[in-house]
Amino acid sequence: MPIVLSCDPGAPNFGFSVIDFKTSKKGKLEPKILELGILNNVLRDIKHNPKAELKKMSVELLSKTKLHKPEFFIAERFLARSFRTNLAESIPMMLGYILKSLPPKTIVHLTPAVTWKAAAKKVFNLKKLDTIYKEVICTPHELDAVLLAFFGTDALYLLNDADFWEGIKCQIYNIKNPKKSHAT
Repeated sequence: MPIVLSCDPGAPNFGFSVIDFKTSKKGKLEPKILELGILNNVLRDIKHNPKAELKKMSVELLSKTKLHKPEFFIAERFLARSFRTNLAESIPMMLGYILKSLPPKTIVHLTPAVTWKAAAKKVFNLKKLDTIYKEVICTPHELDAVLLAFFGTDALYLLNDADFWEGIKCQIYNIKNPKKSHAT
């Protein structure tokens, strides 16, 4: 299985994760979260030199591709509910700039929130994902990036297993608190 760079784009909260969907010698999927966070550089002002902000954002995110060499890029496709904010323009601009900058062999999967969130709600048997956001020590955008990676690799069903989900939560905790480690 591949290494996946997944993104839940937003401004100012642009969540990302890098997950290695490795398989054990026995054929069991053992995903490992390699990195998880919020980008520091995002497009905030489309009116004043957006190209400079897009370049900073792209350099920051693409440093992850140089470090981890993901074969897949999975992102939430932004669908504007209102055109009264800059998000309707800035998020598609950010995604476009990232897509243009990815290595040519990267496989790209873009999915609307409604699609992957419906699948996640079904796996967790929830009406809203708010419940699981409270279970983890990261932002909703970071967790969304993790869930997107599982959705995009058809591995979301694994999170239905309580022990497996606990292991993912422990990995997130260990990344967010490197000095205090939970057993995985």
